[in-house]
Amino acid sequence: MFPQTHHIECVATLSLKPDTSRIILASASPRRRELLGGLGIQFDVAPSNIPEDQLPGETPTDMVRRLSREKALASAAADNGQHGYFIAADSTVVLDGESIAKPLDVDDARAMLRRLWGTQHQVVTGMTILDASTGRCITESMSADVAMREFTDAEMESSIASGTPMDKAGAYAIQDDEFRPASMLNGCYPNVMGLPVCRVVEILAELGCSTPDWADMTVPHGCLGKCPFQSGDTSPGSGATQRSAGATQCSGGMR
Repeated sequence: MFPQTHHIECVATLSLKPDTSRIILASASPRRRELLGGLGIQFDVAPSNIPEDQLPGETPTDMVRRLSREKALASAAADNGQHGYFIAADSTVVLDGESIAKPLDVDDARAMLRRLWGTQHQVVTGMTILDASTGRCITESMSADVAMREFTDAEMESSIASGTPMDKAGAYAIQDDEFRPASMLNGCYPNVMGLPVCRVVEILAELGCSTPDWADMTVPHGCLGKCPFQSGDTSPGSGATQRSAGATQCSGGMR
């Protein structure tokens, strides 16, 4: 079982049946598009483009939950969303309780990678799915443990020169096959990439949205823990995280 779910970003629109069942992903992240596309559903992308600043005194987990909810609500409002399921997420790297977001420039990316070098840390993703027709939304977060390897300066500079770190929390991507900066210790691999797709499917179903069969979905492997995509267990609540103790359900909030 993964650790109790408790930052990376998204909102998009997926069309399953009629307009009442369309799904909207509020994120321009190519990684989230790839992960969501693997579920076998068509979707439209509607980035929310809200500020992603951490509030004073806010924990990394509280921050990603809040940002995911604000992204979903902002995307629905911009869409004049009367119907559809709006999916939003936000991710961050956490080291010693401190959030490490996306680098501002190459010097910032270099400083982040040097700080994370050889450490064990967490990647936390907050996710919200909003049913615009009812105003009901579910917000959760998930944490995974990651180990950063002791890479060389030359490897780091090559990664920075490629541009890969610049839109990534912590200035790295675990799925980077060239740099190979980190490995999983415990948790959900797609969560570290930016979107825990097993929970996306389960929450959509909970909200009444039809989804394809689990067997028809494709996701990256690498989870360390119970995962319906790898175990074949498709029963309700069989996902790697189940329901986080920090999950919230909210009505209204759309303006």
